[in-house]
Amino acid sequence: MAKKTILIVEDDIGTLHLLQQIVQRAGYQPLLARDGADALTLLQQGTVDLVLLDIMLRDMDGWAVLKSIRGDLRLNRIPVFIVTGRMPSEHRSEMQVLEKLYDDYFLKPFDVRHLVERIGDVLNSRVAA
Repeated sequence: MAKKTILIVEDDIGTLHLLQQIVQRAGYQPLLARDGADALTLLQQGTVDLVLLDIMLRDMDGWAVLKSIRGDLRLNRIPVFIVTGRMPSEHRSEMQVLEKLYDDYFLKPFDVRHLVERIGDVLNSRVAA
């Protein structure tokens, strides 16, 4: 059986490599993007099973990337985990709209074991469905 592919969208090279190592050690195939435009291109080109998405990117913010994913019928079922240093919005109405778009939210620094467990939970539940 082919390894599940996880797209990591992160502009900080240190965090990108850390997430790459975590994903590889957990038995998944990492796919790397340093900005939102590259992430959307990679999503269109291949099979991605889950996305780890930073919010603060250079070219477009992660919310714009997430909205593009959710607005595309071919991509909108892909689970997306936000992995960011940005606290969730204090504006409750904004968060109520945005939290419906992603599958989980991890604030940096995050607990590696919890991230890996959640990835496994989500990918395994999709296989069983």
